Amino acid sequence: MGVNAQWHNEDKRIILITLEIVWTWDEMFNIIAKIHGMMEDVDQKTCTIWDMSRVATLPRNTLKHLKYANTLYHELSWYSVLVGMPRAFYPIYQVYHRVQGFSNPHGVHLYPSIGEAEAFLKQKIAEADDDT
Repeated sequence: MGVNAQWHNEDKRIILITLEIVWTWDEMFNIIAKIHGMMEDVDQKTCTIWDMSRVATLPRNTLKHLKYANTLYHELSWYSVLVGMPRAFYPIYQVYHRVQGFSNPHGVHLYPSIGEAEAFLKQKIAEADDDT
């Protein structure tokens, strides 16, 4: 399967989504449904790390499908991070961000490694826990 999702940490606050070299939009939409179920199982704000470091190309009709995927924002979704996005995809990301915008009110953050993304998310989680 070209897209996989699993819990990244024991307290189930971060989900790691791994995109392989080749994946399809059908796989992506199935994983998004799985992610929503995972969030509902724990009933707490949940962060996502999207590991794109293995991705070689994007499936056809990317902007059309990305626009639809953006409508699937879940109320328990919190911070979202893209990791290892290939340089060739930056123009698509920037155009989409400027023209359409992302539905996540916390934005979509870019980091070069899973470790850096995890550190960012753990800091946000700790700040939120301190506020409660």
